[in-house]
Amino acid sequence: MGGYYLKIYSGLFICTAYRGDEKRYHERAKMQQLIFQTTRRLKYANYYENDMHHTRISETVEPSVVNDIVVTLVICKPYNHVPQPHERRALRIKPYWRFRLRGETSLIEMHSLFKCSADYGTTMDAVEEIPKLTDLNMFKYPSSFIFIHDTFYVPQQFYVSEQTLAQLDTSKMTPMTDISLPIRKWMEKKKDLFGVVQVKDIAGVQVQDLVCMLGYPYVYVHQGSCEHVFYFTDLRLMDAQDYPISFPQMLSDTSFEHNCKICRRHVAQWIVEGEEMSADPVHMCEGCFTSYHFVYLHRRDLKSRAHPYVDPSCLQL
Repeated sequence: MGGYYLKIYSGLFICTAYRGDEKRYHERAKMQQLIFQTTRRLKYANYYENDMHHTRISETVEPSVVNDIVVTLVICKPYNHVPQPHERRALRIKPYWRFRLRGETSLIEMHSLFKCSADYGTTMDAVEEIPKLTDLNMFKYPSSFIFIHDTFYVPQQFYVSEQTLAQLDTSKMTPMTDISLPIRKWMEKKKDLFGVVQVKDIAGVQVQDLVCMLGYPYVYVHQGSCEHVFYFTDLRLMDAQDYPISFPQMLSDTSFEHNCKICRRHVAQWIVEGEEMSADPVHMCEGCFTSYHFVYLHRRDLKSRAHPYVDPSCLQL
């Protein structure tokens, strides 16, 4: 018998007519599949659209003659303090960025992908005095290292653009030091737990020279105790669809952390500390910060300190 009935899928009302024929049955099946796909969060939901539609080449095309590999680098959220007991229960590794590297990508290029909001911060009150480049933490505490497998890769010099280097007064910059030395001395005292480790300069090293395991966590450390966990995954040979493409290539970005706590509309650009604030500290955007602290060009008499803030979602632009 023919008739009509009503079905509900994910809050959507769909009126379908049952006629008993196979054609309408397949139409309903396609509709169910479409609704199911649009209401799920799939594996590659955070990937860029151009990478989601990156199709494989057909078998009729000759393979690429480039003798190289490609691998995915996953950089996770940094931690700059020892987690408290209540933090450890909810602690989880949150991926920030995913990059595709090739075997010939240098370790210097890979090192430049580790960006942190703490590098662009300063301890001085940025409202009272405009900070200089040398006042930023990345130039006050420039030393860092990358630990992979059994090797500490330590940079021996600054790797910045020529435009930035021209604005710096190198005489006021903190010299580079090997901050892995205290860790290596501590590891030597516990030889029953740790094996022999090496120390190398990151210059002249490529990704294809690394000894590592896929999915195994390694660490990038800077500013003394700020740790960025990262790992490698999806290793394969390079083919025709990968060449020529610029590397490193960003695949996804899920690093957004703080919006303005006043308007809740814009990305935060300031961290404000003070007793007058509803929370201490509080994140503010440029518009809310200016309207709260200034009357025209005159600063209000507030007992607060302000520090510039760069959200992680703005670091890889």
